Amino acid sequence: GETTTDGETTTDGLDCVADPVDCHRATLLIPAEELAGALDLEGQVILDLRGAGAYAAGHVPGAVSFDPGSLRDEVDGVAGQVVDRPAAEAALAAAGIGDGASVVLYDAGDGQAASRVAWTLRYYGGPAARQLDGGWSAWEAGGHPVEAEAATPTNASLTLADGDPLLRVDAAWVAAHLDDPKVALVDARSAAEYDSGRIPGGVLIPWQDNKGDDDRFLAGEPLRALYDAASILAADTVVTYCQTGSRASVSWFAVMLLDHPDVRIYDGSWAEWGADPNLPKEP
Repeated sequence: GETTTDGETTTDGLDCVADPVDCHRATLLIPAEELAGALDLEGQVILDLRGAGAYAAGHVPGAVSFDPGSLRDEVDGVAGQVVDRPAAEAALAAAGIGDGASVVLYDAGDGQAASRVAWTLRYYGGPAARQLDGGWSAWEAGGHPVEAEAATPTNASLTLADGDPLLRVDAAWVAAHLDDPKVALVDARSAAEYDSGRIPGGVLIPWQDNKGDDDRFLAGEPLRALYDAASILAADTVVTYCQTGSRASVSWFAVMLLDHPDVRIYDGSWAEWGADPNLPKEP
């Protein structure tokens, strides 16, 4: 956790003055071995995002099964959009997340669900959330304790804020900034999808490239190099997109790990852009 001494913050022994990026990273990611030693933390809520079957077969002790789909809905014909604030409040509160909770998120390991829920919590000004680095696969690989008994959450009291326009952009915003040199657009889809049609100016960085073979996010330097190679981090604003906003959230999370000050998701992504005949496309 965070401790403060003489006004200087340290996170788990990291010197935040000498190493601000790693310190920042520790507020967003929690390694399996650290979580294993902090399962009984007061106010902590662990959400298992893998689905009921996987959860029943065994989960992190104390974790609550949560459907990440409850935070998404079809809006104006576009699938997978973030739900409105009351719906988000209801779903999260029912899972035991109240004001001031400390949230840990994990999925099977690819990071899509955990990154998306982390983004949603931040979008609505919710409690601080950390993602279990490497998800369930890292927990299992580490030989950490597993529980089969379902945890029953107590309905909590949660008040979210209005959605933050600095975290989510729409098609009109993207269209207005296509020629803006201060905005970098990251296409998180596969090369095949990218080649078959994309938003003009989008730079291909497939979402899997943010992670190593062990499902954990790349360390700071290789991760930075991935985005520096395309001069993404030099932009004032970085926008990520994919097909429906799942893979883009992994890329959003990765750029957040690098402590970029302004990273957003184009929630409609290619599902919306590609279907609109009035919007420009490449090739």
